[in-house]
Amino acid sequence: MTLHRIVQFNKERPDRTSVLEYVRAYINGCGRFGEVITARWYIILPGEYSNPERNTTDPTRGPDRWIEIDFDGPENRLRYVDVLTRDMDPFTQSIADGLAASMRRKWRCVVT
Repeated sequence: MTLHRIVQFNKERPDRTSVLEYVRAYINGCGRFGEVITARWYIILPGEYSNPERNTTDPTRGPDRWIEIDFDGPENRLRYVDVLTRDMDPFTQSIADGLAASMRRKWRCVVT
């Protein structure tokens, strides 16, 4: 299941560079940036996928944990950022939730 956390900017609309710097500061060595392209970034988190709630393994999925960051809007005035996860474990979901909430506080915007 894909979970979207849409950070919708209101009056203060940051540029991509500001958001990238903020995300790097938030992650602060707890993960690494994978591929960084114009409209999407990947943050690779340490450790392997683990879901203690289900206590089962899924042989079809890889071991990686990651968060995707998608953008919408002009590079210098973003409309929104989508902090999304695809079938991730509780640890990854928590990091993504925290990042979206932190961005909401920083730019005084709305997360949907």
